[in-house]
Amino acid sequence: MSFLRGQYAGLARFGVLAVIAMLAHSAPAGAQDAVPRRPYRGLFAGQPNPNRQFNVQWSTLGVYDDNVSADTANYDPRYQNGGTYGLLATGVTFMTRSHGGSTFTADARSTTRYFTDLREFNVVDAAAAIGYQTTLGRTVKVAANQGFGYQPFYQLDFMAAALPVIAPSTDGVEAPPHSPDSRDVPLTPLDSYQYNGGASISKSIGRHSTIASDFSYRLTKFANSAQPFFWRQLGAHFSHNLDEHLALRLGYAYGLAQDSVRIDLPATVNQNIDLGADYGRAVSRSRRTHLSFSSGSSIVNYLGKQYFVVTGNAGVRRELGQTWNASVSYNRGVQFVEGLTGPLKADSFQAKLTGLVSHRFDVSAIAGYSKGQLGIGSTDPGYDTLQAGTSLRYAFARTLSFQAEYRYYMYDFAETARLPPGVVPTTNRNSVRIGLTGWLPLMGR
Repeated sequence: MSFLRGQYAGLARFGVLAVIAMLAHSAPAGAQDAVPRRPYRGLFAGQPNPNRQFNVQWSTLGVYDDNVSADTANYDPRYQNGGTYGLLATGVTFMTRSHGGSTFTADARSTTRYFTDLREFNVVDAAAAIGYQTTLGRTVKVAANQGFGYQPFYQLDFMAAALPVIAPSTDGVEAPPHSPDSRDVPLTPLDSYQYNGGASISKSIGRHSTIASDFSYRLTKFANSAQPFFWRQLGAHFSHNLDEHLALRLGYAYGLAQDSVRIDLPATVNQNIDLGADYGRAVSRSRRTHLSFSSGSSIVNYLGKQYFVVTGNAGVRRELGQTWNASVSYNRGVQFVEGLTGPLKADSFQAKLTGLVSHRFDVSAIAGYSKGQLGIGSTDPGYDTLQAGTSLRYAFARTLSFQAEYRYYMYDFAETARLPPGVVPTTNRNSVRIGLTGWLPLMGR
């Protein structure tokens, strides 16, 4: 297993360095200046109203999964049984923006699966969220959001750590909405309810400085646990722009995390000391390549000991012609994952490529790799996880498209790692999805 970890880590580092070198390479300035103006939109779900939208999305897909029994109540983690199932997903999104700049959003989705080989109809997961943001006067911005979700299974999602945003997507190719079905990877049956939300307020001070405060939380209640997983954090921040590319940051955030496994342990304290810089700029006159990086640190109090962790993120985004975007992101930080004991110190990489082959045909590919350690300061050898996938879509019309998707998922823990019941230390899974996706605008056409 250590050999596999070394191979995956080496491949990940080599791949990230190669892609960053490729993305950072720029054509001569004269050639870049001739690039057509953006954005460029595909046919499917193209040109929605920017101020008001009310859309219904649906997907009906046939799926092959080489571990399909993991999604059912009869799952035995010692075996992997390949098979097929049908998937029906629906989603609703609503957005309205006032003339004063206030925005309200709401969305909901659900996914239902029917397992043909097992003749079993189950696994219905659902999620919903609302959000609101507004401006008070000219200098104060307020935002709040709240989400809810239900899953009848447990999954490990190490890529949920926030990776850096390289540049606003409004200056690039505008991707059509995805299928409303979840991209979850169930590992064992376990009912869970998730709640997450937050609020923030910021105020501009002069032309170059901003002061802000924010609060966020994540709570997950498992059916087999007397205590929920509960993470919350409150912080205050100050930033000062030295120029249009570089900003200095000063901030502090205090967080508490209580896991649902060891209810006898005290909450883990995570203090983020934000003494760093944000840097982002386009490296060419045509603004086709964007660089961004920032740094910081965390002090973690865990099991009566204090640990210092250097954190940071970096990324590159490259505009390829008129219709393609490529990006690479890196994040190093402290994570808290539901179902696992203690904090995780992790390094995460993500690469993404999206674009339009034609007005009707769009393609996307994404890969993510994370390597970390369970419990800061422990002797556990850690874990590796890799996710990758690609999807193709062909639009028959603005409201109907054909979709094909492939996904790969793996993780590798030590045999001694303390995992939730029913979760095996190592897994490899492949899945293929083929079907139809629809988009119906009820408002804002």
